[in-house]
Amino acid sequence: MADRSPSLRRRFAVWFGLLFVLGAALFRLAHYRTTVDTLARDFDVQLWSRLAAVKAQERFAPDTLLDPHLRTEGIFLPSLPAQSDWIVPRALGWAVPRLEPSVDAPFTWFAGVWKRDGTLVDTLDLPAGFTFDAAWNRLVDTLWTTPDGAHRLAATAGAHDTLVIAGTPLAGLVDATRRAAWHQVLTFAVWVPIVLGTAWVLLSSVLAPAARLAAIARRIRAGHFGERIDVRRTDAEFVEAAHALNAMLDRFDAIRESQARFNADVAHQLLNPVHAILLETEAAGHGGDPASRLRRIDDLGHRIEALCETLLTYSRSAAIDEARLVPVDLAVSYTHLRAHETEAD
Repeated sequence: MADRSPSLRRRFAVWFGLLFVLGAALFRLAHYRTTVDTLARDFDVQLWSRLAAVKAQERFAPDTLLDPHLRTEGIFLPSLPAQSDWIVPRALGWAVPRLEPSVDAPFTWFAGVWKRDGTLVDTLDLPAGFTFDAAWNRLVDTLWTTPDGAHRLAATAGAHDTLVIAGTPLAGLVDATRRAAWHQVLTFAVWVPIVLGTAWVLLSSVLAPAARLAAIARRIRAGHFGERIDVRRTDAEFVEAAHALNAMLDRFDAIRESQARFNADVAHQLLNPVHAILLETEAAGHGGDPASRLRRIDDLGHRIEALCETLLTYSRSAAIDEARLVPVDLAVSYTHLRAHETEAD
C-alpha cells in the first residue's frame, strides 16, 4: 500500500512556490508598470524640451527657425539621447539578447509652426499627411496623444501670434514597452526555477537529520540494536533530541536484554518440574509405589501452577494503568491494622 502520509517537503515546496511565484509576478508587474510610466514621462520630458527649444528659436533666432543643422548642433536644440536603456541593464545584455537598446539612440521628433488661423510658417520632418487642426488652439501648453494613437504632441503659443507644435511617433514607446514586457517575462522564467531549486536544496539539507534518524530506525528494526545517533555530526538544533533518542534506545536495549534474561529464567523454572514429571512417568513403567509417584507428580504440578500464577500476577501488574493508582499512607494503615488486632485479642 502506498504511503499517503503528509510530506513536509511537499507542503513547503507547494506553499513556498505559490507564494514566491505570486509575489514575484506582482513585483514584476509593478516594476513593468513603473518602467512604462518612466518611459512615458521620458518621452514627454524630451518632447517638451524640443517644444521649448523651438519656441526659444522662434523668439530669439527666427532666421534659424527649424534649421535641420541645429537639430543636433544648435544652441537651442541640444542632443538628448533617449533613456530607454533603463529597461534592461547593460550587464543583462548577454542573458536577454536583442532587448538592450542602443544607449545613443536619438529621440525622433518633428515640429511645425502655424499661425492661429492655420497658415503654415515652417516645419521640420512632419510626417506624411500631418496637417493643422484648429482644435490645437485650445490645447496650448498641454501634451496629448492623437486619436489614432500614432503620435504624441505638445503645443505652446509662439512669440508672433503663432502656435508651435512638437511631436514624436509613439512607435518607439510601444517598442520600448514591448521590450520591457519581454524582459520581465524572460527574467521571471529564468529566476523562478533557480530560486525554487535553491529553496528545495536548502530544505533537503535542513531535513537531512530527519532522514538520518529514519535510516537508523530502519537499521534497528532490521536487528542492529546497537545503532545510535552520532551526536558529533548532528546540528546544534537537533543535539538535544539526539541525546534523548539515544537515551531512549539505551533504555529499550536494557529492557530487551532484561526481558531476554527473564524469559530464560522462566523457561528454566518451568523446565525443571516438567522434566521431573517426565522422569516420574518414565519410572512408573519400571514398578515402584504408584501412590508416592502420584504425590510427587502432584507436587510438581502445583509447582508449575504457582509459577504460572506468579507470571500472571506479574503480567497484570505490568499492565496496570498508573493513572488509576491511588497513594496509600502506610503509617496510617499500619495503625488501623494494629487497632483491629488489639480489638480481636
